Amino acid sequence: MPASAVCPLTVIAWRLSALPARDLWGRYVALGGNRPRAALDEYLAGTAAWNTSEHNALTQALNERLWDLGHPSLAPYRELRADRDAVAPEVHEGWPDTA
Repeated sequence: MPASAVCPLTVIAWRLSALPARDLWGRYVALGGNRPRAALDEYLAGTAAWNTSEHNALTQALNERLWDLGHPSLAPYRELRADRDAVAPEVHEGWPDTA
């Protein structure tokens, strides 16, 4: 699976969440995240890339915290190629793999 850098909206969602990185990491792991705490710090700093499934677990943790604070979702989910292809595989032929 190719990895991608952090989206600026994800960083903004983290800042709005007012969660220290250690607390965010705990929520992320509780939702199925598998990366170590140090990897979260690197990802949020923009110095490391994560694959789609790890990013989406972090996104869920961030959005749940924003909901707790009365805010709408802000952190965007990434689309898994398998999901995209299940809808219309012929439309997506030749697109880069984002899974």
